[in-house]
Amino acid sequence: MKKVNGRGLGLGIALALLLGLTALATTEQDVLNLIAQLPFSATDNSFLATSYKKGMDDGRLTPDQAVDLIQKVGLQNNAPVDQRKDVLVTIGQALLEELPVDMLVSKAEEGVAKGVSMSDILKQIQERKVTLEQVKALFDQHGIRSNVADRTSPYTQTIIDAAISDVASALEDYVRGGSNPNDAASVKTAVLATLKQDGRLPAGLVSSIDEHVSDSDLSAIAQAIAARLKQSETF
Repeated sequence: MKKVNGRGLGLGIALALLLGLTALATTEQDVLNLIAQLPFSATDNSFLATSYKKGMDDGRLTPDQAVDLIQKVGLQNNAPVDQRKDVLVTIGQALLEELPVDMLVSKAEEGVAKGVSMSDILKQIQERKVTLEQVKALFDQHGIRSNVADRTSPYTQTIIDAAISDVASALEDYVRGGSNPNDAASVKTAVLATLKQDGRLPAGLVSSIDEHVSDSDLSAIAQAIAARLKQSETF
């Protein structure tokens, strides 16, 4: 009887496990196949396929995130079809605008988990999408860009996306928490405190935001958030 080499057997098992995990990994094609099952029009499904593929290719949406979102909002939900579609389309629009969508995805899934109506979830992510747009525009105005948009920048797209998300989230939390959006100094203090406490951004980027983005810049966005929230109650 031939003696089994322990090392060879171990490598074989490791390879088999790796191949098994690879086979189970969610792929971009899995997402596109799932989109094709959505009960929306061919035009809407085509838009979702295009925008979500771009988001995955750009690194702003993982296949796992996309599958979870589509299943929870689009397929495993009894809300009106148009509302489900509009939630997914809003996130697709953000991806085409090259905005980070983690905040939008998490709010949509949080709303579903809490049993919030799909109409309120839609209002929530539409409002926050505008905030992301405003923060991104502010960063662009002050030259705070990734090395994809500006080769001289020391920061990756992932880092700049995280900064946009963190500033937008801090502003939303500040206003929704009842603080005064007209108190420009307090708005900026709150945003910077959040960025420093979070700790995921390089210190140099936080310093650049502090140096180039003024109190009034951030207060203007906070005031815009407050104005939008007056028009519609959201969770």
